[in-house]
Amino acid sequence: LKPGGWIVIEDYDGATDLADPTMYSGERRLRTRPVIVQVMTAQGVDLGFGRRVLGLLKTAGLQDVKVEGSLTMYQAQSPGTLLMRAAIEQLRPALVATGVIAEAEVETDLATLEQGDFLMPSFIMWTTWGRQGG
Repeated sequence: LKPGGWIVIEDYDGATDLADPTMYSGERRLRTRPVIVQVMTAQGVDLGFGRRVLGLLKTAGLQDVKVEGSLTMYQAQSPGTLLMRAAIEQLRPALVATGVIAEAEVETDLATLEQGDFLMPSFIMWTTWGRQGG
């Protein structure tokens, strides 16, 4: 960065699962969710990176470093559930190959995304920013 320049880094925290069906009857825990985490981690994805960016920017000597975490509640047929559907579909072969989840359970989760009362917290989006001194 040039002196006085700012950087903003955003990344999801895929390591934290906040779903709690006791909070609302429509809130769901997808059976595929922990298996997605397992598969992505095995493929080298750092699902906790967004949470560590604050420390990285401070260690790099940036100033005015701040971070905010945000999430939304994904409802049936929302952009969030479309994103979840795409992730499940893309990872489907790897999910089933783990032997932890069956094809029928994948189909159940895909159908669950369409249920009218479906509600699920998104991953946490960490937004971190800092300024180069000088």
